[in-house]
Amino acid sequence: MFFGEYRPVKFSEKSIVYILGVILPLLLVFNHIVPLNGLHRGFDPDDPGVHIWNLFIVNEQIKAGKNPFQTDAVFYPIGGNLAHHGLTSGFFPLTFIVDKATGGDLLYPIYTYHIAIFISFALLFVFSALVLQGLGYKGFSVFIPAVSYSFCNYYTAHVIHLNHIAGFMIPMSAFVMIRLYKKPDAINAFAASLVLAAAVYFTEFSLFIYLTLPLLALTMFALKPCRQELIVKVKEIGLKNLVIAKILFFAAVAPYVANWLFYKGIQPLPLEPLAYSANPIDFFVPRPESTPLYANMFSQINAFISPALTGHETFIGYPLLIAAFLSVCSAGKDIRVRTAVFFAVAFFTLSLGPRLKVLNGITEIHMPYSLLMNVPPFGEFRTPVRFIVVGLFFLMIPAAEGLKSVSGRLTKSLGKRLCFAALTLVFVWAVAESYRPAKKLGPFKVPPQLSFFRCIPQFLFQVHSSGVAPCVRFLAYRFKQNQADIFF
Repeated sequence: MFFGEYRPVKFSEKSIVYILGVILPLLLVFNHIVPLNGLHRGFDPDDPGVHIWNLFIVNEQIKAGKNPFQTDAVFYPIGGNLAHHGLTSGFFPLTFIVDKATGGDLLYPIYTYHIAIFISFALLFVFSALVLQGLGYKGFSVFIPAVSYSFCNYYTAHVIHLNHIAGFMIPMSAFVMIRLYKKPDAINAFAASLVLAAAVYFTEFSLFIYLTLPLLALTMFALKPCRQELIVKVKEIGLKNLVIAKILFFAAVAPYVANWLFYKGIQPLPLEPLAYSANPIDFFVPRPESTPLYANMFSQINAFISPALTGHETFIGYPLLIAAFLSVCSAGKDIRVRTAVFFAVAFFTLSLGPRLKVLNGITEIHMPYSLLMNVPPFGEFRTPVRFIVVGLFFLMIPAAEGLKSVSGRLTKSLGKRLCFAALTLVFVWAVAESYRPAKKLGPFKVPPQLSFFRCIPQFLFQVHSSGVAPCVRFLAYRFKQNQADIFF
């Protein structure tokens, strides 16, 4: 089978995943979680303020029975459409719970923001590990790739961006699809459709998910050993259940799609897809500020890369890279490994943007993304570097296969105990490599003279696709008779 035989995962294996899912975020991104009333300062633009405002406005709009994708709280009285903005409205249930649990505390959006960071990284690790377990891998073959992906350079660089770290929807979507493939019944079909629909309310990475799944299905159909199996699985689900699942999906995404179609976003500036694309050398060479484990070991190579070029958050990580390389060398004609490598390379290539970067310059060599960016809705997508998250996700599979092979060989030659010790060191290496230093957050307190306001002052609200100004600084909100007034 392409995804392996169905094998119930032992409770002990799952429990370790859940425990690590709690410990690792507290270990690696602790200063972004605690204190809950902490406020990030020194970012330009003030993106944390944007995401805190997102949580606030969605919660208040829904509580007032209003459309969260339309608001007159900005650009008053014209208002703004937020469907093209990274609104992360999927966090509404969490925001609502925190709001009620704190009795409507003025800082409830800030509390939610930090809790959401913790939950996002926890879900990233847990579902990445569950995907690998679902594919039949165990032990360190699961833990090492999962930690390397969940706390990769890209996610830790964008820890302040909820729409980025909501990339947990990628492994979550993969998990429900693998479960559906192994147990093709109505319940799993309906669950998969709802999870896939939910992705659009959390992250723009949902576009990558919707792009990948049909391509993966077509690839499996093109592979003769998988074609018949795929047909059998579809028949087992049943036509009726497939139709219901599709109806559920389209009904669930309809509110977002309707609001998205209502307003046409502005195309990014021509330089933006070039600037926000990956530099291939950054796949293999870490930077001291983002991966302090290696200090200045690669400073001479880094000196050749201009700091003016962005898109440096793409370091793959050596444990993941080496394990994947070993798998490619030893797996031979393993269809699953070869398919995963193909998709990983494809998405890494897309992350390079419309034109290839070489060291400190942008060449005239056109890349595949130069064609994709002409296909809606990719025309609004200004940061092709984000494709790296899908490439890394697929790279977990050959890495897990490589570690499985290494584990087997070490067990035969050294015994179980020494093999366990060796792989433990690799796991510690992967965790240490994932650590990115962050300053401690200072607590925020509402000034007494502003305590009657409904929200916190001095946030930046940025909507790139609004076509008005790149950012609007607003001071405070006051809610009266379900109307939001804004003071500039």
